Amino acid sequence: VVRKNLNPTWQPTQLKLSQMCNGNKSLILRWDCIDWNKRMKHSHIGTFYASVADILREYENSNSRGATSGAGARFQLLSRRKKPAGYLVFNRLELLIEDSFVDYIQGGCELLFTVGIDFTASNGNPATPQSLHYIDPSGRLNQYELAITSVGEIVQDYDFRRAFPSFGFGARVPPRGDVNHCFPLTFNDSNPYCAGLAGLLQAYRSCLRSVTLYGPTNFSPIIRHVMQLAQANQSGKQYFVLLIITDGIITDFYETKLSIIEASRLPMSIIIVGVGREDFGAMEELDADNKRLQIGGMIAEADIVQFVPLRDFFRADNPNELSKSALTKAVLEELPDQLCQWMRKRGIKAGPPVERLQPVLQQPQQQLVGPPAFDPMLAAPMLNASAPPPYYGP
Repeated sequence: VVRKNLNPTWQPTQLKLSQMCNGNKSLILRWDCIDWNKRMKHSHIGTFYASVADILREYENSNSRGATSGAGARFQLLSRRKKPAGYLVFNRLELLIEDSFVDYIQGGCELLFTVGIDFTASNGNPATPQSLHYIDPSGRLNQYELAITSVGEIVQDYDFRRAFPSFGFGARVPPRGDVNHCFPLTFNDSNPYCAGLAGLLQAYRSCLRSVTLYGPTNFSPIIRHVMQLAQANQSGKQYFVLLIITDGIITDFYETKLSIIEASRLPMSIIIVGVGREDFGAMEELDADNKRLQIGGMIAEADIVQFVPLRDFFRADNPNELSKSALTKAVLEELPDQLCQWMRKRGIKAGPPVERLQPVLQQPQQQLVGPPAFDPMLAAPMLNASAPPPYYGP
């Protein structure tokens, strides 16, 4: 808005072609000039119709004619009565070609996925079929296995190494039975990696037999674990993605919100997949699509959280199967823009395409193994927490 000026000059601005015309520069657009009024209804001054290609062509023609300073791409505004109402002039135009998500990936940027699984008691006793963690002898996948498999099949194509560091939270962990909010599924702090999707499922099932579901539901420890990795790798060669699968309400909401605000300045995104039928209202708040997360004077630099409730993607004709195409779109909806925004803000350009070697974990002779035997000398740090006997349920 330029106030009290019949010949306004607006400040330069940037517009994405994807938002203006869905990337189609030949699409005819309507351009309106409005007289802004504080207390009354805004007044329509005039309208013209032109595509982005039309405007660029007129701008180039203006320059080729040796137009004087102040000229540019001029378009006649017409009032609603089709009478001339002045001109809208584009004094300076520049078409910026920005690196895309694919450019960064092909240029050598690695997406490094970390998985966090909710082992709190609100999931129900895993020995009973009602539990979200129930391992069905018939081979039918529980909701956590469905989430791991469905989302894992999506993200593994972007993780060249396909070696996923995987952690649990909210369980009592052997040998001492202390509550831990960031323990490797392998019980090996020096090697939390699972070899591909099959290795991740195997580690999950093995871990489930060894821990006692407990609580509370704390996200911040695992978020800060990935933050440490991202903090040490800000060259643009790696981008970290934390996938959290959970069944319910976050207990350490303030700490989680604070950690996300701090993480928004790092090469990092968080995908939260909700399983079960609990209230996920707090997750929607963390997925700040309309308003940046804020605590006091601290404001997130960007929206880095994508929340996906798994229940929204079960097929209507078969409630035991997921609509994978819709789930894929939802999971990856925001990640490409999040990566590109972080790179652009730091002036990091995509490198030339690189040829990747076959990763070791994908070699045919490589065996997919489950977690090694528990070694207390290599165990993840335990949180000191005294608690009553194990329980299942709220």
